[in-house]
Amino acid sequence: MSQTPSTVIAVIGIDIGKNSFHVAGHDARGAIVLRQKWSRGQVEARLANIPPCLIGMEACVGAHHLSRKLASLGDDARLMPAKYVRPYSKGQKNDFNDAEAIAEAVPIISSAMVAAIGTGDVFSKGRDFGAWLGLVPKQISTGDRTILGNISRRGNRYLRVLFVQAAWVVLVRIKNWERYGLKSWIEAAKRRLHHNVLAIALANKLARIAWAVLAKGRAFELTRTDDASVVRPA
Repeated sequence: MSQTPSTVIAVIGIDIGKNSFHVAGHDARGAIVLRQKWSRGQVEARLANIPPCLIGMEACVGAHHLSRKLASLGDDARLMPAKYVRPYSKGQKNDFNDAEAIAEAVPIISSAMVAAIGTGDVFSKGRDFGAWLGLVPKQISTGDRTILGNISRRGNRYLRVLFVQAAWVVLVRIKNWERYGLKSWIEAAKRRLHHNVLAIALANKLARIAWAVLAKGRAFELTRTDDASVVRPA
């Protein structure tokens, strides 16, 4: 299946082989609009001719290198463990089926959120959603002091893991911090938090942003203020 000029590809899944890559693309409705086999040398050039979109790959050494290349082209490249791709596989295992499964698994946080909380109206604010996910520390009161412990790990473990993984991806992509309005927040948090604690704090922030987008039914927007960048639903 080749891509037609009028086709708008929303998501691409890539199954990385030793010498060839199997590529599957979906439109915004989830229909397959691209299904091709490319040589290793063709991948970057072919994707450069496709408007930037969401691209998913199973995490491996080659995928990390390719994701950096795709990010330089403006694509939103995401890596995921194979265990999160397998549930989306259909039929016998082959490279094209794997690529299609990856394309379906990439928007995984969005679908997992909707499956878990619907429209999000069960929570009155993003802070409540983060607490339900278990992304806030336990509070231990002793005398007149409140001590913050480990995260509570309440709520939906699967969704919590996805947000933590997303936070780690954000932290290693330093060039994207400013693009998404997170640079000042992350830099300030880095000065006072251990890197593991920072990842959890960022996961909580991402979860709260995601809840706001879902519950208010509005698109993500970066709004700049005089002293910092603020992210909020449009």
